[in-house]
Formats: sequence, structure tokens, C-alpha cells
Amino acid sequence: MNKFLIFSLLAIAATPSWALSTDSDQPIEVHADKFNGDEVKQTAIYSGNVTVDQGSINLTGSRLELPSRRVAIVTPL
Repeated sequence: MNKFLIFSLLAIAATPSWALSTDSDQPIEVHADKFNGDEVKQTAIYSGNVTVDQGSINLTGSRLELPSRRVAIVTPL
């Protein structure tokens, strides 16, 4: 048990996970083979070779489910 815990912590510490300070200012791009937006559940589901990029950050997976939120657009008079 202790050897497994130590090995896990070392593996996590050895994995590079640095981001640039400007990454949060970059746009988020999501690409996938399939997209399904559900207005009733207010979710967006991406599936099949999903990639999410923001600056130097790159995430990959087979499925991404995002809750959507309503955004009010205010137009000045």
C-alpha cells in the first residue's frame, strides 16, 4: 500500500503540468467528431476524438459534457 502511494505521488510529480501565464487570456477551441446540444437539459456534449485547446494547454478525450448557461446580451440604447 505504501509503495503504491509513493509511486503514485512520484508519477504525478514527474508529469509536467505547467501553463503559460497568458493561457487564460486565449480563446478556448473545442473540436470533436460529433456535437449534440440539448436545450432541455442545457448541456453541450462533444464526442469522438475530442480536443480542447487554450493557448499552450491541450486536452484530449473521447467525450466532453458541458453544462450551458444563459448569457444575457445587453445592447446600449
